[in-house]
Amino acid sequence: NIAGIFLEKCSKLISFDKLGITRLYVDEAHYYKNVPITTGLVNTLGISSVGSVKCLGMVDKVNYMTSQSDCGVIMATGTPITNSITDCYVFQRYLQGGELKLLNIHSFDNWVAM
Repeated sequence: NIAGIFLEKCSKLISFDKLGITRLYVDEAHYYKNVPITTGLVNTLGISSVGSVKCLGMVDKVNYMTSQSDCGVIMATGTPITNSITDCYVFQRYLQGGELKLLNIHSFDNWVAM
C-alpha cells in the first residue's frame, strides 16, 4: 500500500494532526484488525494481547479523526468477517468507539456480554 507507506514516512517528519486531513479512507481495512484485546475469556481464537505497530498506529489515527467534528473515517474491505468474533469488535471499536463509550462498553468482555 503505497499511500500507507508514504503516510508512515511523513508521520515521522510531520505529526498527523498537522497534515490537515479531514477524511481518512482505508482500503483493505482487514489489514488493520490486529489490535490488542484484553480479555478474561480463555481459549478464544483470534485474540491478540499485543497487536501490531501498524494497527496501533491506525487506532491512533482513527481516534484522532473521529474526535474532530469536521473529520471522518471510511473503511473498506472485500474480505468478509469470518475468522473470529473479535473482527466484529475491532471494526466496531474503530468506527463506533464513541458510541461504545456512551453505552459504557469499554472492553471486549463487556462487548461480548452485551
